[in-house]
Amino acid sequence: MKKSEKTMMCIFGCGIIAFAVNFIIKVFVMDTELDYHFFDGITFPLSIFFAISFLGALTLITRIWLRKRFEAGKRPVSELYTATFLLSFLPFILLIIYSATEGEFTFLGSTVYGIEAFWENLWFYGILLWSAIVPVFPVAVFWQILYLVNRKKYRRLSSEK
Repeated sequence: MKKSEKTMMCIFGCGIIAFAVNFIIKVFVMDTELDYHFFDGITFPLSIFFAISFLGALTLITRIWLRKRFEAGKRPVSELYTATFLLSFLPFILLIIYSATEGEFTFLGSTVYGIEAFWENLWFYGILLWSAIVPVFPVAVFWQILYLVNRKKYRRLSSEK
């Protein structure tokens, strides 16, 4: 690991640990509810720093791993890395299947059917639930972008070698 990578990993680790400590204190010590009041005060900036730190650490670990494989003479983009890329589309496929098979959408006593229900399910479960509350889709999209960028980079390096 290069010195700059170690420094960046320390910064990213501090962001992840700071948010984890804040989360543990707020949930288990202060008994704060997990609602919109949870992100009052210092928790909101820490959550943004956590998101940046998580994605940065993921990128850094992936780059180090791919560089080591490349320097060892192995193909940098292995079958496992390609399989994780393909599996990152699974949440999107499952959401579309669920939204298409669910014939209705009920929210606050109002029920809609058909294509409107499809779009409401897609929006509610895709955008709100799996992006804001549990960040499945942003991490999946980030992983797909990271895979495509690294694959292109190492293909270019392999052709120059």
